[in-house]
Amino acid sequence: MFITSPVIIVFAILGKFDQGIGAWICAGLLAASAIVWWDLKQSVWFWIVIAAASVFQIPFILFVPWTNRHMSFVSLLPFGFLDFIVLYWCMSQVEKAAKRLREP
Repeated sequence: MFITSPVIIVFAILGKFDQGIGAWICAGLLAASAIVWWDLKQSVWFWIVIAAASVFQIPFILFVPWTNRHMSFVSLLPFGFLDFIVLYWCMSQVEKAAKRLREP
């Protein structure tokens, strides 16, 4: 999460610290998925999936009521796992496609 800490700093400067927490979490999950599949970085589809995942996380950042104190880390954890699993599955599909393209 240290790698993605500039995200929360930018949101704090903009006066949206609560949304910054959500953006920080999403950026951390995205970074974790990218690190796991970093060997696919030469594939264009890797970057397309990363960009698409970033776009699909915007509603989560904008519409979750981050100021609600009943929304704890534990209550958001299943959504984080689901997000990571979806990203992991997408990246595994990219890997399968990349292998098919390399085989004669």
